[in-house]
Amino acid sequence: MSEIIQRICSGEISVADLSDAQRRKSAPIQIAPWALLLFDNQRALSLEWMNHAVAIAHLPFPEQVPEWKAWENEIRQVKLSPLATYTSSLPLLMTPALTTAYSAVARYQGELGATALVLAAERHRRNTGHWPASAASLADALRIALPVDPFSGRPFIVEHRDAMLIVHSVGPDLQDDHGAYDPKRWGHGGADDVGATAWDVGQRRQPPDGASEDGH
Repeated sequence: MSEIIQRICSGEISVADLSDAQRRKSAPIQIAPWALLLFDNQRALSLEWMNHAVAIAHLPFPEQVPEWKAWENEIRQVKLSPLATYTSSLPLLMTPALTTAYSAVARYQGELGATALVLAAERHRRNTGHWPASAASLADALRIALPVDPFSGRPFIVEHRDAMLIVHSVGPDLQDDHGAYDPKRWGHGGADDVGATAWDVGQRRQPPDGASEDGH
């Protein structure tokens, strides 16, 4: 981003070149000396935003949630400024959607951690004949380093109901919805307790709902 802004400042490329890769190369442009300061300001702003983003990415997942919100709000406030066109147009155009990327990674971590616990719970069931009562009991029985909920930083929630074991996070809203999860509306107001499940042994190898035993 810094390099592109520098090349625009030097006249090597134009802003139009950023949106049309097939466009014939624009002729070099001359920029008034006073305008160079605006480009320097935009380079500094882009580096400030991205360095802040890198610092946030190094935090533990649960600590990142409020920091990404603050980071996004800071950019939003700059965008609303009446001088944004002159002081920050290029950083606003080119800054990647990092909060969306964080949300996807956090959901993946939730699914991965819950799946690891379901596998450990199955081993526990085979050894003891029953499901574990909590994630903590898995640590005691199997001596494993337990993954934690990426949203809360606390142990995953373990529930046994409806003939299945449900291991889930509290999701980005930090509310326990008892494992309710809607992948299509996740992050947009839908149920967000991302996790993993395992059926009780007696409910496994069953035909899908509405199908007969011969599959028709």
